[in-house]
Amino acid sequence: MGSLEKPSRRGRAGRSGEDAYATKNVVCGMEVGSYRSYAFIYQGREYRFCSLSCVEKFKVEPEKFCRRASED
Repeated sequence: MGSLEKPSRRGRAGRSGEDAYATKNVVCGMEVGSYRSYAFIYQGREYRFCSLSCVEKFKVEPEKFCRRASED
């Protein structure tokens, strides 16, 4: 179905304090970066989440959240 990547320290924040790889969590809408976020690969695309709870919600209904991501 997909693969989970645990939080890591890659993609650290730049000088301005912003993460160059920041993206929107498709479950809760929170902006998350690559620094200490959870990544889940689904159908070849990486989605980032703020918590395992959001990852689990995504795994139950991935198509629902994929549609939401494509609308943004």
